[in-house]
Amino acid sequence: MKQKPLFLMIVLLISLVLTGCSVNNASEENEDDFPPKMNGVIIVNETDFEMTRGGFHWERKKGLTTEVVTTDAASPLQIAESYKAIQVKGNETITIKIDEDPQITLRKWEENETYEEVSLEKSSFTVPTDKGRYVYEALANWKNGEISYTFVIEKE
Repeated sequence: MKQKPLFLMIVLLISLVLTGCSVNNASEENEDDFPPKMNGVIIVNETDFEMTRGGFHWERKKGLTTEVVTTDAASPLQIAESYKAIQVKGNETITIKIDEDPQITLRKWEENETYEEVSLEKSSFTVPTDKGRYVYEALANWKNGEISYTFVIEKE
């Protein structure tokens, strides 16, 4: 009779150990996903267009140390050279959507490698009224990181 409770106790103990190991493995997978991959798109007329990711900077605490990953990338104007411009019409609204809703700063780049900030209202802005090709950089900021995204629009 005493063997049955002992057997159940051993089975329960093994189950707890195995459950603890699987939870531990899941957290290790999340730790390996550094820096995180944050996707960014613009939405024009209910159609998603992927932005090109440029340079980024991420930090995280790991024990008593801080891990930092920083990359350098081409400028938005250089990235724009290989980006197929998205055709838009005047007064269309473009919405920027990036994973985990970061703070976004939008910059419109000029050919002389200067930029001007563009006001966003709820992550959206209106297409310029003049015809032309426009290069934008969406600079996304989270608590522990920052990513630059580039996209190009062409107004008919």
